[in-house]
Amino acid sequence: MQGSSSMSCQGNGRWDTALPVCLKRCERSGRFYYVGGRTPRYSCPNADDLLQGSAVSTCLEDRTWSSGVPSCAPRCRTPALPAGVHISSANSGDNFFLDGARISFQCNDAHDVLVGENTLECTQDHTWDNSPPNCVRRCSPPAIPQHGRLIAGSRLKATYNINEQVTFECIEITSRMDGSNTITCNANRTWTASPVCVERCPPILSITNGRVEQIRENNREVTHVRFICNPGYAINGHSVVRCILGNLWSDPSPTCVENDPCVSGPCVNGECTKVDGIAFNCTCRPNYSGRTCNTIINPCYNNGPCQHGGTCVRNGQATTCNCLINYEGDQCERLKSCPPPNLGPNIRVREGSSFDVGSSITFICTQSGFVVTGNQQMYCLNDQTWDRPPPVCELAAGSCQAFQVPQNGRLTDRRGVRNQVGNIIRLSCADGYRVVSPSITRCLPDLTWSASLGGCAAIGCSIFSAPHGVSVPVGIEHAVGAVLRLTCYNGGQLQGGPSHVECLGNNIWSVPISSYTCS
Repeated sequence: MQGSSSMSCQGNGRWDTALPVCLKRCERSGRFYYVGGRTPRYSCPNADDLLQGSAVSTCLEDRTWSSGVPSCAPRCRTPALPAGVHISSANSGDNFFLDGARISFQCNDAHDVLVGENTLECTQDHTWDNSPPNCVRRCSPPAIPQHGRLIAGSRLKATYNINEQVTFECIEITSRMDGSNTITCNANRTWTASPVCVERCPPILSITNGRVEQIRENNREVTHVRFICNPGYAINGHSVVRCILGNLWSDPSPTCVENDPCVSGPCVNGECTKVDGIAFNCTCRPNYSGRTCNTIINPCYNNGPCQHGGTCVRNGQATTCNCLINYEGDQCERLKSCPPPNLGPNIRVREGSSFDVGSSITFICTQSGFVVTGNQQMYCLNDQTWDRPPPVCELAAGSCQAFQVPQNGRLTDRRGVRNQVGNIIRLSCADGYRVVSPSITRCLPDLTWSASLGGCAAIGCSIFSAPHGVSVPVGIEHAVGAVLRLTCYNGGQLQGGPSHVECLGNNIWSVPISSYTCS
């Protein structure tokens, strides 16, 4: 009803108000709306939820609504994706997903590996049931070097983790690997530089009646071979050959020829005399007999095995030693000793000290800048106890006088406080120069240096092996500016350069020694 529900007749014969009118209306959620009236716009309490139905409804003539009350469907926002990950499902372009919706993931790079849950589901509380997965970077398999292979026991994998390594080796024993034999998977999915297999000198593995030492430079390929004969044999030829031009030995392998049979020391307790080239006789020392003087006649002869004044007691070929009061052991070989002293922090017994009875020990501090305070020496008494308590190490103070940097040299220190007590200074030299000892000194607690540093001297020239037939001193270092005269054995003709060469320094001659030959 629109208007007043009651009316009063006035003295002037008129009613005090107009007649009321009855209008149709609709009810929604406890409120009434007249025909044609519209509800307020509906919205979901959670802005991410989806409104299902009409957002506005109108009251019709038949007192019904143009649409029902809408509902809210829970939704989840697209989750934040880690680097290198994308949504692979068909609805990957959506920003919102309804309750129960599922999304799946893939890595942007096909070689990478997905770590975590591959599929997530939207729950009623507007959250995903798990966190998105991550992509772990991987490298594709590396290329195998030509004439190379993976080390024994390994094989190529489909992918490799970052920082994972692969190691190669050359297939042929006559090849060497140029470059690092191990490569690493980088963070940008590339591999470090691969090595290559190149031809090298054929291996020399053995020599009859001797042995072979393989000498390597920088722990890589063999550059020298040294031949060492067994006792009783002597080297015939060059004892050292060098791999030159990458695949050629400087000289033929030598042989080991039989020498004096006494060189091997066959007479255990006597003197050896050579007889007829390969035979020998033994002259035994007192109390020994037998072909090689290995039989003891009287085990207690000259007090037998007993040491340090112990008395030998014989029982057939067996012996017993009665030791003096300060010694012990089956042969009285050990002097009785004191137990290690109970020391505090930063201090230890000086190396070479003895704990034996009658001996003394001294101490040093284990950290730079500390000095020994207290008893500097302790003596082990006859009752196997120490005569006094041990000292302690306390922090020292002050600094030593600064050093003058030697010509062509440089000084480095360990802690960045060059002249402080306990610090160590090391001398090194520029290229082409070598250190003249001493090269290390320490600032002592009395503010003096433990040694005066040496200097830097120019490196001369040495010849490690001479060309075949060429006469030249081997293994001697020659000073810079020294001149050598080269000749040929047996009056041969020297070829390859002048007969005199000069040392230019740092193992460089005016003409390379290896270029000379004799004809």
